[in-house]
Amino acid sequence: MEHRILNDNEFDLLWQEASARSRGQRLAEGYPQWRQNQRRTIGTLAMLAVVVAVALPLLTTRPHTEEYSHVYCNRSGIAESEWTSLASDLLMEC
Repeated sequence: MEHRILNDNEFDLLWQEASARSRGQRLAEGYPQWRQNQRRTIGTLAMLAVVVAVALPLLTTRPHTEEYSHVYCNRSGIAESEWTSLASDLLMEC
């Protein structure tokens, strides 16, 4: 068997190659678990966004249960209570 003496540059290069190979192997082994965790995180964030998008409008809008006490109209001869009733009916249908 023949032995060869390495200079410092050759030794450093071989050391870096061996180190990179072991790091690459560890990364490749951990990739499936990392990918599964990433998908789970993205799914959770998407579900949270959907829940917020649905819940926010429901929580911020209040039903209009106010009754209008005055209605102004140019036509005379029709009682104000009739216009109030009509306006309330129209607003409830919307």
